[in-house]
Amino acid sequence: MLSRLTAPGFHIGKCRYIKFLVVGFFGACLDISLFALFHSTFGIHLSLSKVMAVSVSILNNFWLNDRWTFTSGVVARTSVARRCLRFICLCTCGMLLGVGLLGVQVWAFGVNVYVANAIAIAVVSTFNFYMNTCSFGAWPDNGGDKGLRAAR
Repeated sequence: MLSRLTAPGFHIGKCRYIKFLVVGFFGACLDISLFALFHSTFGIHLSLSKVMAVSVSILNNFWLNDRWTFTSGVVARTSVARRCLRFICLCTCGMLLGVGLLGVQVWAFGVNVYVANAIAIAVVSTFNFYMNTCSFGAWPDNGGDKGLRAAR
């Protein structure tokens, strides 16, 4: 177990994951703020409010992740449009997961919409990182995350 934590590349993968979480935190703040604005202020339906808030957050997170988190050789080897399309497709799957989690928590279990939204964001953030660093993601793992993946 200890050898996994000291494996070559773990530090790079750990730093990348922390950067992804920082970007995700700002995206989550944007998501929560827009969700509250759309749902509570404008009275837009729960699911539509979530979809609109996440859509803005996805574009924000792509830009920040592409410029800061994943500034390796992958960025130079693939076009921005291709990375963005992959990111949007995978995050759309995450969005569907998040909308489903939000609905189940609120309608089936009576959880407060904002607490349910925060839980959905936490689950989907992990899903999005994994999916976007796998071989078909926007920033496929090119060795930088081997230590992180080995420690899981």
